[in-house]
Amino acid sequence: MSLEINLFIDPLSLESYKAEQTVLKVAKKTTTKLHLNFIAINNIKTINAYDVKDQHYNIALDTIAASFQGKKYERAFLIKMQEALLIYHQAYSDQLVNRIVGEIGLDKEMFDEDRRSQLTIKTFKKKQQATHQFENYTVPSIIAYDTNNEKHGALIKDFNYQSLLNFLQKATSDNNDGIHFLNDDNNFNII
Repeated sequence: MSLEINLFIDPLSLESYKAEQTVLKVAKKTTTKLHLNFIAINNIKTINAYDVKDQHYNIALDTIAASFQGKKYERAFLIKMQEALLIYHQAYSDQLVNRIVGEIGLDKEMFDEDRRSQLTIKTFKKKQQATHQFENYTVPSIIAYDTNNEKHGALIKDFNYQSLLNFLQKATSDNNDGIHFLNDDNNFNII
């Protein structure tokens, strides 16, 4: 069995950054095959919390541009950007973006072409439409589901390292009665 883990985050939230670190730590510990996706939600709630709409938008586009070179680059870019902004209190700028691009080994020319391309903007809009149904959920939150059966999934709020590890162990065990799967209305049960 493999699980898709979609972590919904606010890219400018220290709490979301810590949740990403928890997910990565659990991913290293578990033997379960995981497909990790960190999805920035740029809804009115997250934007108003910081009053930095342009910054959210630019970070989202930059992260998508990095993703075109691979999911690992996408995660590395996002985490490095968050560290710079949230831990080291640096200002978002083209110079910061270029430094991170160099540090993680992205093809700079390709990244620069993709940053504000129509494909990147279209991908951003598509991701935001797909996450629109989660606007009322708090971030960070996880939607986890079995890649072989998307009806087997759960919304996980308020998690930590141990609770997430326990969830993965139960989800992949033969006796997974502790997991709350999708209900018949295709709505996620909250655990």
